[in-house]
Amino acid sequence: MGMSRSAPRECTAADVATMYAAGVEAMQQRGKTGKGSKTMMDVLIPVAERFRELVDAQSSIEEILRELPKEAERGMLSTREMLALKGRASFLGERSRGTLTPVHDRVRSSSRRCARDSPKSRE
Repeated sequence: MGMSRSAPRECTAADVATMYAAGVEAMQQRGKTGKGSKTMMDVLIPVAERFRELVDAQSSIEEILRELPKEAERGMLSTREMLALKGRASFLGERSRGTLTPVHDRVRSSSRRCARDSPKSRE
């Protein structure tokens, strides 16, 4: 995602949420897309927003690690009936409706793995 020249040695959940949101924002600008275009942004943006909400609510790391994969799943499923406007799926036109693209599943799976493999989730 985005590059940070001054990342702290130890990160709080708020630091990670800020870095994640900055990375998502950079991808959004580069791809010139956002939610509703049937791209990975339909998963990443809601996850970034939920991450910030959880941090602002002072949720525990455990709760954050439980909730973010759920948000990724919701984001992925929300794209099923969308018309793909960007990316390879856009070449399908109307045939892109009613399907989930592989990139959505990869993004969702990545969020699950991050939560599962986090050192905090193994304590």
